[in-house]
Amino acid sequence: IIGGTELKKVKKTILFSRNRARQVIFSKGLTAIIFAGGLGRRLRTCISDLPKPMAPVAGRPFLEYLFDHWEQQGVQRFVLLTCYLSEKIKAHFGKKYKNAKITYVKEKKLLGTGGALINCLKKIELKTPAIVLNGDTFFKIDLKEIISCAHDKKADWVIGLFKSKKINRYGKVVLKKNSQVTCITSPKRNTTKKINEFFWANGGVHWVSRKVIKKINNNCKAGEILNLESFLDKQKILKRFRVFGLKSARFFLDIGIPKDYQIFCKIKEKGSTHGN
Repeated sequence: IIGGTELKKVKKTILFSRNRARQVIFSKGLTAIIFAGGLGRRLRTCISDLPKPMAPVAGRPFLEYLFDHWEQQGVQRFVLLTCYLSEKIKAHFGKKYKNAKITYVKEKKLLGTGGALINCLKKIELKTPAIVLNGDTFFKIDLKEIISCAHDKKADWVIGLFKSKKINRYGKVVLKKNSQVTCITSPKRNTTKKINEFFWANGGVHWVSRKVIKKINNNCKAGEILNLESFLDKQKILKRFRVFGLKSARFFLDIGIPKDYQIFCKIKEKGSTHGN
């Protein structure tokens, strides 16, 4: 007969084994799609001759920090959605980064994040769920947490969320009590409205199921210009699929403006573990 303490240990071991198996199944052959084609106008005072994801940080391009974070967690292929100065990204990285392959999908014109995602999924074959990432954002969210959320909620789409007051930069994600997403508002760039309370915002990390990928391939038309929020609304993704937010207090930083880019540079130059 197993005693109380030993029984707890057995249960803990079984739970760990199940979670580990779940992680392996959901992350096997995982592809990360990265938006890397934007013009980066707000960062031009810091980098005038490079695409934003290639902004130098402590002697390395910002994109390498993203690659490191996700490659270490099991991502085996990166798909870079490029446009502006795309040749500089390809010349630096080539076809591989460490153990991960790199594929490039170049846009002839800027399509916005939603349009770029449609264009990408029409051109590459995906047999597994995918991670979709902003190429100018470092969010130290854990892949295991994303996969567990997708599994536990039976989700079709999971969005990594962080707390913010900056509605002009990040918009707002509205959730039900069970963390199902009901609405995503676009950033209000020209607003002067001040928000005194924190809200949950899109952290630029998405887990997208094969079910949604198939829907996009079958129903969406390539070449449309729209952002990700408009795409989710137009395709009624929030109504037709199970979309959940994963609330996280992990380190988040968007290098899209000079002030925050310089903060990230200082963090890496000091060797802080925040952005590792």
